[in-house]
Amino acid sequence: RLRAALDPDRPTFTYRHFMDPHAPYEQRAPWCPHVGGAECAPTGRYRSEVMFMDAQLEGIFEESGWLADEGAIVLLVTDHGEEFGDHGDIMHRFSVYGELSRAGMLLRAPGLEPGRSRAPAHHTDVLPTLLALLDLPPPEVMDGVVLGGTQEQGDAERPLLTCRLDAADGRHLWGLTVGRWRLLEETPSGRVELYDRYTDPAEREDVSRAQPAVLSELRAKLERLRAEAARGEARMLS
Repeated sequence: RLRAALDPDRPTFTYRHFMDPHAPYEQRAPWCPHVGGAECAPTGRYRSEVMFMDAQLEGIFEESGWLADEGAIVLLVTDHGEEFGDHGDIMHRFSVYGELSRAGMLLRAPGLEPGRSRAPAHHTDVLPTLLALLDLPPPEVMDGVVLGGTQEQGDAERPLLTCRLDAADGRHLWGLTVGRWRLLEETPSGRVELYDRYTDPAEREDVSRAQPAVLSELRAKLERLRAEAARGEARMLS
């Protein structure tokens, strides 16, 4: 059905959204060894869901012929990670710790050499990157940078912002990553945590008291970014 829907004589943009891997986690054979018997641990079921999704994508790519087409652009991106007791919880509840806020992004496009970039990247980079690859002009107001471009390569200290809202009580959780440092802030309570990503990538040791200057600098940067985001939203609405 997918191949029948594609017009070989016209450029085609196709968006596919998949819920897997997502709770409730199924025990997917053959990757979960206890299918039909004892229950796998949550991490085992989750991994089996990941492998199941990988197999489904392989079938889609084979049917569509995208990977065989040297001119095709294929972008895979996840929306968030998953927690399995890393900070005392499971799945992806009200938290912005790294195990939830980190996401995967894989891009295959003409002219891109295989490799792995360590440059900071964000979901907001999807639109400018695709527009650049297609030689299309960007809109007047747009967040993000072109991945693989000079702006991405020249800014290792680029700030990356994460936010979650608890609609029940109006709380916000903010995460700001700048280079080696990661700031977490809850509003309106003002609770803060600071982590050194280079020495503590799992975010176990809060160094906010030991690094007051870094904490103050990042909190000021976070406040500026929030104000800029509010102004940008106002411009888009107007």
